[in-house]
Amino acid sequence: GTPSATQASTSYTVTVTDSASQTASGNFTLAVGASLSATIRTASYSLMQNSAMSSDIPVLATGGVSPYTYRVAPALPAGLNFNPSTGAVSGTPSAAQASTSYTVTVTDSASQTASGNFTLMIRVPLQASTIGPVEDGDSRTFMARGTLSDIESSNLSAELSADSCVGGAGAGVSDFSKTSSQISFSLFAADCGGGNFNLRIEVMLTDNGSGGVTARTQNASCQYCNRVTLQTLTYTP
Repeated sequence: GTPSATQASTSYTVTVTDSASQTASGNFTLAVGASLSATIRTASYSLMQNSAMSSDIPVLATGGVSPYTYRVAPALPAGLNFNPSTGAVSGTPSAAQASTSYTVTVTDSASQTASGNFTLMIRVPLQASTIGPVEDGDSRTFMARGTLSDIESSNLSAELSADSCVGGAGAGVSDFSKTSSQISFSLFAADCGGGNFNLRIEVMLTDNGSGGVTARTQNASCQYCNRVTLQTLTYTP
């Protein structure tokens, strides 16, 4: 038959009687566990190349009869590990990857199985180092994963320096606008190591058609400094 409710392990006695009224008995135990299911805890991951992720369980087993065994298909990308006892994913991804679907299958000790899916993307952030001096019309190519639509103002940051100042100057982002083919914004700073100056650089990002974007500066201006260098421009997903 088919049990309709769960039950803790219970002992039962079976007694057999023959036609001469002799009896004999034996015992067995019976437990009815809940059916096994797989709960999706994290449906998607967006990780950064060469940055460690916190250990996380994308698909968690519930019910059934523990212990459980987990497996994932296809294999996770290089640098990431999968724990077959807990179903946890951890590690540091070493290569970029477009969004890919994975299936986690869990098997309990009663040979029941259940499965769930999650997606995983590994991104390369927009990043540049020492790309100045900044001049009107200056163009640089920054490697980036994904499309321009991924880039948001809140995730852009930059560092600037000017040769008439001591040290570097942090730059803010303003006047951010975005279309399907172009992003425009301005970088600005107020002072640098105690030497005051006024700085504003307009930047335009466009898809370069080869897995990255091209940044073109325009209308660069700096008061009280001779030359400005954009040291870094970073986008962190």
